[in-house]
Amino acid sequence: MTRSISSSIIDLMYDSWNTPNPVSNTFLLNSSIEDLLQSKTVYFSSNRSTLLHVSKLIESECLKNNLPLLIDIQNEKRFGPSKNRLFKLFQSLPKVILIGDLNEAKLPQNVSLINCKNNPLEHNWMVLSKNKRGFFGIVCDETSDGEFRGFFSADPTIMSFVLTKIKFLASDSFDL
Repeated sequence: MTRSISSSIIDLMYDSWNTPNPVSNTFLLNSSIEDLLQSKTVYFSSNRSTLLHVSKLIESECLKNNLPLLIDIQNEKRFGPSKNRLFKLFQSLPKVILIGDLNEAKLPQNVSLINCKNNPLEHNWMVLSKNKRGFFGIVCDETSDGEFRGFFSADPTIMSFVLTKIKFLASDSFDL
C-alpha cells in the first residue's frame, strides 16, 4: 500500500503525541458527533463501514448547522457509490472542497475540486469541517483493502497541522 500524507500525520500522532490506545469500532459506531467533539482526539484502526458512519456524522453536522465541508473522495471508483447522496448534500452546504481524482464535469457551484491524481492525497479518507469551536474531522490511511488507521480530532493544534499539510500537498491555498 502506498504511504500518503496522512501516514506521516498519523505516524506523528501515534509516535510523538502521547497517543492513547485506539478506540474500538463499537465506540465509533455508538458515538454521536458531540461525543467525538468532546473527546477532542480519538485514534482508531477501523473498517470502511465504520468510517462511513463517522463520515455521515460529520456530514449531518454540516447540514444541520450550515457548515463548510472538505472531503477527500480518493477517486472515481470510491466516489461512485456515494455520488448521488453526496451531490444532494453538497447542494445544501455553503461551501465544499472536494479532493479527488475525479472526472466530474458538472459540479454544484459551491464545490471546488482539487485534483489529487498522482498525489499522496489520493490515498486518504478525510472528512473535515469547521464550526464555531474550530476545525474537526477524520483523517485516515488505508492500511490494507478496506482497513484504515487514523484519527478523529477537534484539537486546534492537530487540525491546524493537518490543514497545513493538505494545503501544501494540494498546492492550493483554499479557505474552509
